[in-house]
Amino acid sequence: MTSEDNDTQEAQAVEVEEEEEIKTQKEKNVEKVELLIKELDKIGQKKGPDIRICPKCFSLRIKILDTLGLMGIQTGYPVYICQDCGWRSKVWLYLDRTMNEEEREHFLSHLIEEDTKS
Repeated sequence: MTSEDNDTQEAQAVEVEEEEEIKTQKEKNVEKVELLIKELDKIGQKKGPDIRICPKCFSLRIKILDTLGLMGIQTGYPVYICQDCGWRSKVWLYLDRTMNEEEREHFLSHLIEEDTKS
């Protein structure tokens, strides 16, 4: 075996490991979304802002990146960044807080299904 073959095998092993880590993180993030919804249901809070979810890793840790918007200068839609995976966009997934439990579960299962297709 040549050193190139070894390097290729190591790179493939690292790639597989990274994919598994990403999959595990996504599963944990979906659990966090479900836990958040349950807690909001417990306190009876059905109204308020929708829950913003990262379309790449399903994280709830989203932060506004639009500094001009923070200064009061209108720039259109603000740019947000995911603090877990670094995804930047003006377009995000929103979980409507007025959905009933069945609709939320369908929404989350559809997200996971779409993610596994890509």
